[in-house]
Parts: sequence; C-alpha cells; structure tokens
Amino acid sequence: MPGPGPPTARPQRLGQGPCRDAARDHAVVRVDDVRTDPRRPDSCQEAAPLGVGSMLCFQLFVAGDRMGALNPYAREPSASPRGQEAASRG
Repeated sequence: MPGPGPPTARPQRLGQGPCRDAARDHAVVRVDDVRTDPRRPDSCQEAAPLGVGSMLCFQLFVAGDRMGALNPYAREPSASPRGQEAASRG
C-alpha cells in the first residue's frame, strides 16, 4: 500500500502552503517549526505527523502558469542554519 505521499502534497493540491508561497511569490520561505508556524497553520500542522519538523522552500522557476520550488525539510525544528536563505540567492 502506498504511503501518504510527500509532506507537501496535500497543501500543493489545495494551492496553499509554504512551498507554494515560495514558488508563486519569488521568495524563500523559512518554517522553523511546522507545529507552531502562525502563517500557515493548516498546511504546516498536516506536515508534522508525517515527520516534518522544519523546512526551507526555494523558488526554482516561473514560466507562465508553470512554477517550481525546491522544498528541503528536516525532522527536527530549526534544523536549517540562519543565513542559508541568503546563500541561495547568490
């Protein structure tokens, strides 16, 4: 039986969540703790039971109505060192 899919699959289907925000808004979105992030409580709360503690979401491209994002996540909260967002822009 297949598993629940990637931790970002349901928010993507709903058109919301930090990864979608990064792809759509030309931004890097940092979520230090999915259990307590106030910006996207529904999508982040769904990721926690799947083993996600924190994530950084990076826009990869936007071309017309197509967009992509890179969504590395960690099992622990606050796993990404500060400053990693700036390094992705260089």
